[in-house]
Amino acid sequence: MRAILAHLASHPHAADTAEGVARWWLGGQAGTTTLPEVEAALRQLVARRALREEKLADGTTLYSKN
Repeated sequence: MRAILAHLASHPHAADTAEGVARWWLGGQAGTTTLPEVEAALRQLVARRALREEKLADGTTLYSKN
């Protein structure tokens, strides 16, 4: 969660899918962080209102700073 929030501190207008967060936002940690771990962190950050999630018409979910 700290790495996600750190990325958003540097890129406050960033928005991406869970897969994009794992690949691009946490790129240096890609080998140590699994997609289910990233998804769990995103859910926690949404619940804490640090992030918002937006469902697109095609079913894609984007995460961004709240």
